[in-house]
Amino acid sequence: EPWDHPKIKAFVQEKMEAPSLWLSEKVRVKGGDEHPVYRFLLSCFPGEITWNFAAKFIIDSEGNVVERNGDSAGASKAKIEALLKPLVTA
Repeated sequence: EPWDHPKIKAFVQEKMEAPSLWLSEKVRVKGGDEHPVYRFLLSCFPGEITWNFAAKFIIDSEGNVVERNGDSAGASKAKIEALLKPLVTA
């Protein structure tokens, strides 16, 4: 992504219709200098990251990477709800 962090955040807030959201700083996800978190995530679920918003990883409360999906956050809704259920009812 060629933009700086404020411009990226404004774009996401507008496109995702999320005026209030937490967004990490921009990091590299490809090449020899990719961020260590992405290196770890890709070791669990390998594959090309084609666009910065197209790779979503779900991590459980124990720190295990349990799923990777593409463009649709809704595609993992059941998995997220199942992981949150024990936390909500506790």
